[in-house]
Amino acid sequence: MEIYKVDRQTATQQIACYIKENHISVTQIEHDTAISADRLECGNGKELDAVEFLELCSYLNVSPERFRRSE
Repeated sequence: MEIYKVDRQTATQQIACYIKENHISVTQIEHDTAISADRLECGNGKELDAVEFLELCSYLNVSPERFRRSE
């Protein structure tokens, strides 16, 4: 299992980059989860709350720990 550790990125930024890197449709995610597509774009400045983050992890079938920060 690859762990995405990117210094100084928030969990929101990391998951947004994961979505982009894996060519996952933010439109489809928005349709399926009701989480606004504009919150799922890298560098948008809008943070997900904990419930949204965990819902996305479940939707994407990835462990939340995958997006933990490096020390």
